[in-house]
Amino acid sequence: MQPAEVERFCKHLRNRGYSRHTVASYALDLQLFFAEIKKPVSRITWRDIDHFIAQQHRQGLAATTINRRLHAVKRLFDYLVVETERLPANPVKPSHFLK
Repeated sequence: MQPAEVERFCKHLRNRGYSRHTVASYALDLQLFFAEIKKPVSRITWRDIDHFIAQQHRQGLAATTINRRLHAVKRLFDYLVVETERLPANPVKPSHFLK
């Protein structure tokens, strides 16, 4: 189950002219994130992001795939921090992205 914030975020992307494919990709990546991190959006920390990255590594995923998923999570939190002002900070840090 994905949080209502994801649905609102996807609606925001559609309203901004993102393609159906892009919105669907974001939704899938966010669904995978929230399936692993079973917490309300407001309680997610940078440690949860670390946990998600480690779990993705254990699955043997490529750095590009992990970074794409992280980007979707970061964009969701950017939306919640800037657009809706529901959260004080984004838990996804630049150091989370893989080289």
